[in-house]
Amino acid sequence: MAKDYSTYDVEDFLEDESFKSWVLTKAGNGHWEKIVAGHPHQHQVISDAAKLILDLKKAEQTPEDAETARLIWNNIRKDIQAPARVVPFMPKVFRIAASIAVILGCWFGYRILRTDGISGKIVSQSEATQTVEKNTSEKVKQIHLADGSVISLQPNSTLRYPKDFNEETRTVYLEGEAFFDIAKNPEKPFVVFANEVVTKVLGTSFNIKAFEQDKDITVAVKTGRVSVLSKNEFDQSRDQQNQTLSGLILTPNQKAVYLKNEEQLKKTLVEQPSLITTSTAKSYDFNFENKPVNEVFDILSKAYGVEIIYDEDIFRSCSLTVGLEDEELFEKLKIICKTINASYQVIDTKVLISGKGCKF
Repeated sequence: MAKDYSTYDVEDFLEDESFKSWVLTKAGNGHWEKIVAGHPHQHQVISDAAKLILDLKKAEQTPEDAETARLIWNNIRKDIQAPARVVPFMPKVFRIAASIAVILGCWFGYRILRTDGISGKIVSQSEATQTVEKNTSEKVKQIHLADGSVISLQPNSTLRYPKDFNEETRTVYLEGEAFFDIAKNPEKPFVVFANEVVTKVLGTSFNIKAFEQDKDITVAVKTGRVSVLSKNEFDQSRDQQNQTLSGLILTPNQKAVYLKNEEQLKKTLVEQPSLITTSTAKSYDFNFENKPVNEVFDILSKAYGVEIIYDEDIFRSCSLTVGLEDEELFEKLKIICKTINASYQVIDTKVLISGKGCKF
């Protein structure tokens, strides 16, 4: 039987799993979009129900909070099913909201953090095994974790992490900006929660900038491979403790930008790509002497791990004599393109070279 959404109240929407999923995932759903558009008189009711769902979801910060979330939902359901005569003068929506407020208040009261002003160590009963580091100085603060990872915490930033990691994951929480140099452990993924973005690695180095006041969140990779997902995507994934990397995969000199307003992840190149440094990486000579430009592009592509797209036939007759040891990648490309009467543009994580070639 088709549901009559025109008579739905807040508690009806809260009980509807399809509605709850639509609110939390923000995925395109023709069904609910049509319901909203076709029931303008229900907009306030739908808005109230959605807000309650999102407020509860916002409280779920860590996997271990799942039990608390379950308890809250159970109490909501009990409140929904409770006879109206219990509080005849109070609408159910307010009793539901009050139920959430009371339970969340007790929950946060239990989990409240009392830190030592010098060491930043948590001394609350619920999180006695965790540490909070706040960098209130003007210098970068280095933090050494139990697994051998080193985190460089920028000023006005905070990191929360356990003294000892559990058997499945290495999970930390960042507010602000930090550079992560993660000890390699293929059996135990390293996961960073930073506002609306979750970054997952097995062992690599990368930078995260996630200040609350900024419009965007960025994750830039220096070495290795990194998986970046939105918080909603991560919550829905079934491989949170899996060794496989899902989501947006980044490699050296690539970065992900999470646009908060659009709630969208985009991948591009970092502002200044650096030479790839690994134990097996070879050194490159950027002093070119009558070098075919096709070979120059290939050298740059391998040295920086950046795909350079160009038409080999068009530039086959071009050669280059120039020293480019001291320039960063985009300056190198600028000089090369000026020499051969070409231009370049960055498209996603690729560099596209355009021009007419060197035929005279």
